[in-house]
Amino acid sequence: MGLSIGLPFLNPRKYSAGITEAERNLEAAQQEFDATRNETLGLVRDQLKKIETSARHYELCRDKILPLASQTLKSQRVAYEASSSNFLELIGAERVLQDIESNTLNYLAEYRIGLAELDAIIGLGDATARPNLNGKERSE
Repeated sequence: MGLSIGLPFLNPRKYSAGITEAERNLEAAQQEFDATRNETLGLVRDQLKKIETSARHYELCRDKILPLASQTLKSQRVAYEASSSNFLELIGAERVLQDIESNTLNYLAEYRIGLAELDAIIGLGDATARPNLNGKERSE
């Protein structure tokens, strides 16, 4: 009956190769982690720019352009009723207002899509916890 005891200091080459391999594996894993982290940070940065741009466009349309187009339509309607403007100008103002309303809703959709994409990138599942744009958004 024989007794065998593994003593690492008696066979350093065998254990040294295992340590070297483990160090290489650790280094490769660290490099892969760093590359993935950098790629994810780039995606998040790009997505945040997209979200900020959509939010800015939406707020500009909602707060500035849409009220001006609505005011223009009202003044065209008054001018038409006073016979100082023709029907085509009134219809044109109506079409412009509808286009701006459509663009405003498109910017809002882009903003919400951007938030959903950001949630997917960072791994969040619940996009309902996000706040509305300055609380001025209304659902229709």
